[in-house]
Amino acid sequence: MIEQQTSASATTGPLDVFRPARHFVGIDVLRIAAALGVLLFHLHGAGGWPDFAWELPTFLLQGAWVGVDVFFVISGAVVGQAALRLWRSAKPSRYAFLRSRWWRIAPLYLLTSIVYVAFFHESLLVGADWLLQVSVHVLFIHNWFPSTIFSINPPTWSLASEMQLYVLLALSAPIIVRASPMRVALGVLMVAMGWRSLSLIACHHFDASNLASCAQHFAYLTPGMLDSFGLGLALILLREQRAFGNPKPSTSDALNLDWKRVVVLLGGSALCLGTGAFVFRDVVAGTIWETPVWAVSFRSLIALGAALVVWALLDLRLGVRASQRARHWGNLSYGIYLWHWIVILAWLAVTDIRGLPMLCSVVFLTWLLSELTWRAFERPLQRWRSGRSTN
Repeated sequence: MIEQQTSASATTGPLDVFRPARHFVGIDVLRIAAALGVLLFHLHGAGGWPDFAWELPTFLLQGAWVGVDVFFVISGAVVGQAALRLWRSAKPSRYAFLRSRWWRIAPLYLLTSIVYVAFFHESLLVGADWLLQVSVHVLFIHNWFPSTIFSINPPTWSLASEMQLYVLLALSAPIIVRASPMRVALGVLMVAMGWRSLSLIACHHFDASNLASCAQHFAYLTPGMLDSFGLGLALILLREQRAFGNPKPSTSDALNLDWKRVVVLLGGSALCLGTGAFVFRDVVAGTIWETPVWAVSFRSLIALGAALVVWALLDLRLGVRASQRARHWGNLSYGIYLWHWIVILAWLAVTDIRGLPMLCSVVFLTWLLSELTWRAFERPLQRWRSGRSTN
């Protein structure tokens, strides 16, 4: 969910192997849409959503949490491409790949975690398990334990799964680079659904009285998110093998979203967002885990819908100015994802104002923090590291 794309330059530098072969402007558009969707979903739960006479906006908003799954598909495609390029290079290095991903994810993650603990959870550092809390978050394994998965800036649970998927990708790249896209797609779907099935059986057998919390925790573990990430990887393999309509390079700035891609985009959005909205109440109530078919398949249906959306936008072209704006907003999406919960908590702590004023204010403040940390922290750090590696 946090991959920065950079256009390949004519001269290949030490870091170029980690960059996509081309910049996907459509993915930038999708990244900011997914980040804003997660923000609006959490705002809805916090009372920052105005009442509508028409129920459709609220219904769709209840499914906006699927933005997280969209991020995983995007990550599988963009980071997967970088990993495969690295493995095909003259000097493949798993360590170099993982180091690159750490530098992209960790700095802002650590900064926002420190801010969260300092302002909202300072008691964590004096608790009996403070060493466990700090250790698992630094190591990106905080999704392993129920007591740590949401303890520091709750949305960061997904970053633990993401980093673990990067490790898995680094280890399996020699196999994946020779695999067919269909085998990868079917394999990750089978693993993810099999994991959920076994987890549900285990929870029924060992912890039936807490079935919902037990099954939900296992669903958040990395194998449960493998289908979203893996489908993104399968998409990029499919694109590289030109197994579907990969458009020829063009210098035109004209929008190339033809009717076929529009149909795929609308169908994927309906499957992804519609499934998320449909199961929302059952997920919140914990009753979805009492229906095995839904419990095992709903996340995979969302992943399939998200993959269709990513495919439809993967080769989108926009005008020069629109592409530049999309790229900038794509860069801000990671900050929006990490800052939004902190801003919501701060708003709830200082004022009783809810509804539309809260919605507008939280969105603005989240954007402002994301913009500031991008310009003053993330981008300078990336430039420093790029210059250091070049030298």
